[in-house]
Amino acid sequence: MKTTKIKNKNEDKMRAKYDFSKAERGKFYRPLDKGYTVRVKQNNGKEAVIHYRLAKGTILVVEK
Repeated sequence: MKTTKIKNKNEDKMRAKYDFSKAERGKFYRPLDKGYTVRVKQNNGKEAVIHYRLAKGTILVVEK
């Protein structure tokens, strides 16, 4: 027996507005286990630099 997919009416509207056909998967992905730096400009003109690293034993779960 064949089954047919019921098409969502909003699906066509979203596709025209958000076209991901030329998207590149993982373009901005960078392993978090190496750490990362966040720079925040404050109102007084100074810049706060914060370095983050995953704690030892932390498990990073990535959804694909």
